[in-house]
Amino acid sequence: MVYLSPKHVIFGGMLLSVCLLNSSPAASYKAFQSRDRHIVTLSGRFESGESYRFQQFLANHKNTQFILLQSNGGSINEAMKVGRIIHQNSLNTLVETYCYSSCFVVLMSGQIRYVYENAYLGVHQPYFVRKNEWVGDKKHSSTYDHLTQYFQFMLGNRQQSQEVVNLIYKTPPNSMHQINHAEPYLKLHYYSHPTL
Repeated sequence: MVYLSPKHVIFGGMLLSVCLLNSSPAASYKAFQSRDRHIVTLSGRFESGESYRFQQFLANHKNTQFILLQSNGGSINEAMKVGRIIHQNSLNTLVETYCYSSCFVVLMSGQIRYVYENAYLGVHQPYFVRKNEWVGDKKHSSTYDHLTQYFQFMLGNRQQSQEVVNLIYKTPPNSMHQINHAEPYLKLHYYSHPTL
């Protein structure tokens, strides 16, 4: 299984340890309403079967408009499946705290992608776990090609898709690239108030 999940996060020049590979729980969901907006929170790791659980939850909350993400990452394959469900339902994505690794793949599936300006978005190269070692995925692998197709579908632009995939693959799996305003091709809508 290929993962996008951080071991360490560089934040403001400090090395901040975060949850290791299997130490954070699988995703959980909660639906709520705020100012006439129907929101579903998705918190936790993307584990095997996550897309099915997510789709089942959405089926019981048909008025959902926003998916509020808070995740350390997990299975890249499940993240892409969740992202496709979000895209097919024309939902918006939102991050107010943090969204690492494969969570970013889900964020990019939103019709509109909102990010609180103090939130932390981080990406790095997908990896395999082999004999307790992280082995970074290589460019032009099947995962690389699937991600390129995924982002091209989400963004509708081949060049932007390639820029996003290059951004992900330029950072080794034991590090993290912090997404910022200097990457406008991501088309993220930053806002300054911490709640919708």
